[in-house]
Amino acid sequence: MAATLPGGEHLQHRLTQASEEPSAVIRPEPVPDLATPALEALHFLAGPGGPWHQGWTAETDQAEEQQTIDGLTAILEAANS
Repeated sequence: MAATLPGGEHLQHRLTQASEEPSAVIRPEPVPDLATPALEALHFLAGPGGPWHQGWTAETDQAEEQQTIDGLTAILEAANS
């Protein structure tokens, strides 16, 4: 969802790289109205004490993924303003 919003263009490339079939990656049209519920879901899952924080075995992995979460949060917050 964040990949379709302004500031999320770099995520489209990452989605293509992560896909087993890059041509199958769907890039929907931007839906700014979904930014608020997406941000709420992100805060629920990856906020302090959220389930996303459980099970990490390496601090470096968690730190890298936290940067991703921070970037997604910034994109979604910008769409809400």
